[in-house]
Amino acid sequence: MTLQIGSLVIMLPSIHTGGALTVEHGGVSHTFDWSMDTLPSEPLLQWGTFHSGCEYKADAVTNGARIALTYKLISVPPSTVPLQVLIPSKIHLTICDAHKKFFLCIF
Repeated sequence: MTLQIGSLVIMLPSIHTGGALTVEHGGVSHTFDWSMDTLPSEPLLQWGTFHSGCEYKADAVTNGARIALTYKLISVPPSTVPLQVLIPSKIHLTICDAHKKFFLCIF
């Protein structure tokens, strides 16, 4: 059995306006506004992560296109992980373990 423990959103550089992501938990909210009117001259990845218990809302993109990669962060019991999935699962769990204490204060 797998258990979703959070989400990871990675924004790729793209010219757009609007499309902000607002995350709320326990009466505290934070808005990630990754809109940009020009592409950066250096490589740029913007990201946010939040616990699965958070409420979230994405505003409409009003101009251009927003390109986002969204991953579910899951917990898998070690005895049920097939060998071919073991490495990616460890990567996901490492991300989760490294940020677990920041899930609610990543804002």
